[in-house]
Amino acid sequence: MSNALFVLDQLIRTVDSELMADDKKQQPNILVCIADGSEDLEAVTIIDVLRRTGAVNVTVATVGGKAQITASRLTKIAGDATLEDVTKANTKFDMICLPGGMPGAANLGDDKTLMQLITDHLANPKFVLAAICASPAVVLSQHGLLKGLPATCYPADKFKQMLKDNGAVYQAKRVVIAQSTSNALIVTSQGPGTALEFSFVLVQLLLGYKAANTIANAMLTLFGLDYVDQINELKSKNNEK
Repeated sequence: MSNALFVLDQLIRTVDSELMADDKKQQPNILVCIADGSEDLEAVTIIDVLRRTGAVNVTVATVGGKAQITASRLTKIAGDATLEDVTKANTKFDMICLPGGMPGAANLGDDKTLMQLITDHLANPKFVLAAICASPAVVLSQHGLLKGLPATCYPADKFKQMLKDNGAVYQAKRVVIAQSTSNALIVTSQGPGTALEFSFVLVQLLLGYKAANTIANAMLTLFGLDYVDQINELKSKNNEK
């Protein structure tokens, strides 16, 4: 390769890298919070599916001050940062995701820093809060975040009752999408067996149905059109405000 062609090649590579960096800055920022006792499959499924898109920035934050957590089935999961590090960076997130599991959900709900972060973000009408399994009941409902809203959770009587006692409207569905008073969306789901569907819904909310369906097909599974009309309606309402 001549010197001129070499210089041109390096210039093109530099421009491409800068463009990719700019694109990355524009990608949605997602925070997945994990703690000792978080449900293994749910946590990893959410992280995996979101990262497969290649179009969102996913930060896995450990709650409890440790760099690594021990999940409910004893899987060791290392975070990208502690929640304290995340809050110091003052990053604004488009979505915060909470896997379930016990005592993981209790550990998340007991963390004042996390709950303040969630409360602050819920003021943004474009924000999405997502929780699965025990977390809708143990984290969200017990902090008054589901009052008057439809929601689902792991269908154990104690969790369903917790939702009802805290003003939520329990629905026996795999995934439920609700709109808060600030117009932020709150997505809840039932458990390990619904973790894939839940994660595909999150991709659809962030990137559209085509992106979610493409990921599902690549994983050799199916993702139907069940949520398209509801999501389009909710987004349309938000755009009108």
